[in-house]
Formats: sequence, structure tokens, C-alpha cells
Amino acid sequence: MSRIRAWRAGCCVARRRRRGRVPRRLALPDQRLPGFLTWFARFLPLTHGLALVRYGLLGDSTGLHTIWSMHSTTLMAALSLAVVAVFAAGLTAVAIRVFKRSAVS
Repeated sequence: MSRIRAWRAGCCVARRRRRGRVPRRLALPDQRLPGFLTWFARFLPLTHGLALVRYGLLGDSTGLHTIWSMHSTTLMAALSLAVVAVFAAGLTAVAIRVFKRSAVS
């Protein structure tokens, strides 16, 4: 009986570990995607944010090269940061406008 419980506990731990892992190529444009989806994925701020995190924490600039196809890693990181900043500023402006309208009503 104790072997079965230990085995079940091990399986549960293994399942929990698998759920916590993030796929390696998550939200990065890939050659396997159709052309229009690759183009669309390059405009998503999540793609740029994940590429920046991978570059900052792991030193892996593959995601930045996939998005921008340039030689200067610093310039690619700055461009991705600008994309994230523009989306953040735009969403902040929309949120302020919606909040003002709902607060006045």
C-alpha cells in the first residue's frame, strides 16, 4: 500500500512540475507559422517582452534576431523596449479615458 501512495505522490509532483514549465518558443515568431501569423506576432507586445526577458536574463538574443533580423543586439533590444512602451502608453491612455467617462457618469 505504501508503494502505491509513494508512486501516486511522485506522479502528482511530476505533473505539477510540468504545468509550471513555459514552452521555449512561446510567443516568438517562428518559421513554422504561416506568413500572416508571423507578421501579426511581431506586433504583439508579449513577443517583444519575452524576447527582452530572455535576452536580459539568459543572454540569449535569438528571439530579438527572429523579430528584427538585425546585427546590433543593443538596437534590437531598444526597439523591442520601444514597442512595449508604446503599447503600455496607449493602453494607459485608453484606461484613463474610460475611467474618466465612468467616473463622470
